[in-house]
Amino acid sequence: MKSNLPTGMYLKETKCPICETSFKTIRVKSNAAALARKDEDFCPYYKNLNPMYYEIIVCPICAYAASEANFNEVGDFELIALRNAFKTRQVARDYTELREWTDGVDSFKLALLTATARKAKVSSIAGICLRIAWLYREKNDDKEEGFLKYAYENYRKAYEEEAPPYGNMNEMMLAYLLGELARRLNMIDDAAYWLGKAVQSPERKSNPRIEEMARNQFSIVRDEMKKRSKE
Repeated sequence: MKSNLPTGMYLKETKCPICETSFKTIRVKSNAAALARKDEDFCPYYKNLNPMYYEIIVCPICAYAASEANFNEVGDFELIALRNAFKTRQVARDYTELREWTDGVDSFKLALLTATARKAKVSSIAGICLRIAWLYREKNDDKEEGFLKYAYENYRKAYEEEAPPYGNMNEMMLAYLLGELARRLNMIDDAAYWLGKAVQSPERKSNPRIEEMARNQFSIVRDEMKKRSKE
């Protein structure tokens, strides 16, 4: 199957830093996935191939899983913890082959297990939870809400305890995202608080698109608050 990969995909040689197994994994070229649109919480929709299915590299032997950006970034302390966590694990299926939606979801769940074992930053854990929620949204699955909540709780903790950047987000972007996640979780007071912080952020002049999005979502939240006050 690997020799007949669809257009836009290629094989990359990888070595697991945990069990030292060498293997080939499928990667997606950056220009192969055509973005159709994004939701207000940045959830992407693609016209054809969803590259999120392949975002996580999974070792076919020990099930260590992480994004390409930090797959090999394992410190000495992390290496000990991860080898202890994964030494008895086995992969139930081959993630080095072409992936379906279920494979994409489960690969992120393995990445979440890995991130927890390596005591990754809560912002990293939040990002994984958010992507799992996005994948469940693709199928209109009710499990989306639970992972949105996990993402919100961890991003809130990151805002309080970590210094920016939070992945690829500055402080204003994270405040906006927290507000939008709270809105989707029907936590209207929290949504108003975070979106208000984004609108008033000193970073707004350098982030006009985020400021516009924050104002639009804050208007929706404000209308909802008025509606509830009349009930």
